[in-house]
Parts: sequence; C-alpha cells; structure tokens
Amino acid sequence: MLNELHYSPSSLNSDMFKGLIGFLICVVPILLVNMMPWIMIILFCSAVLFVVFGGRAWARRYTKIIIDDRGVTMQGFMSAYITWQDLNHLKLSYYSTRRNRKNGWMQLQLKSISQGFTVDSNLYGFEELCKKAYIAATNNDLELTINTRRNLAELGILRINNPTLK
Repeated sequence: MLNELHYSPSSLNSDMFKGLIGFLICVVPILLVNMMPWIMIILFCSAVLFVVFGGRAWARRYTKIIIDDRGVTMQGFMSAYITWQDLNHLKLSYYSTRRNRKNGWMQLQLKSISQGFTVDSNLYGFEELCKKAYIAATNNDLELTINTRRNLAELGILRINNPTLK
C-alpha cells in the first residue's frame, strides 16, 4: 500500500503571507527612516528570520511524504528515507499557542541511525503517519516519552490506562 501525503496549501499560503508581511514591516523602516545602527541591526536580523520562515513554508509546498509497508520517504528540497525496521526514534510534540493548550500544532520527529526528518500536523494524513510510526516503534521496542504517549493518546492512536499520565 502506497500513500502520498502533502501539506495543506491554505496553511502554507498563510505562512508565506505572514513571512512576507513580517519582512516588509522590518525592511521598510530600514529603507525609509534614519535610525541608530543597533536598531537597524535588530530589524535586519528580524527580516532575515521572516525570510527563513517564509522560505520554509515555500519549501514545504514541494514536499511529499510517501508511506508504504517498508517505510516512509520525504521528498522535496531535503530528502530522506526511513525503513520501519530501522526507526530508532519517535517523538510527537505539541506546541500550544494559548495558555489553555488549545489552538496549537503537533510535530512528529522520526529518525533512523543515518537519517531523520520532522513533519508537522498541517500535513494531510498526519494521523495516519503517526499511527504507522507508532506501530513501527512498538515493533522495534522503542521507549516513548510520557509526552509522546500523551500526544498519541490525544490523536486516538494510543490508549492510556494510567491516570497519572493525563
């Protein structure tokens, strides 16, 4: 079974737009206003960060994740292939944008001895990838952190019987 996953175009467009707006907010004052050099350096460094943010979103537009029975492949500007039997690290993290832990996103980090990559929850089919990775981690007897197990349970992949983990 071969399954091809890709990132949500609306999310990527939003991130690229945010990167462009942030870049312009930082660069326009540099070009139009006479300011102290240290303020110019701060604005310039901020502009660079916005370019990197927008560039990463643009690169993800051309990224595909291919899942099959033997492993997972990431194709794009950076490529990697991890066989399920070589998987030696799985980490599922949740990043919240609010204090009440709502409106956040998840990141799945997969590694083998020689390669690794990270995908976020804007990927169509993210839950399916998490499920396949969890099955491989279980088959490989990987030790999962408490936070990873909590997040897998939040996706409905893992059932937590221990009430102290919640």
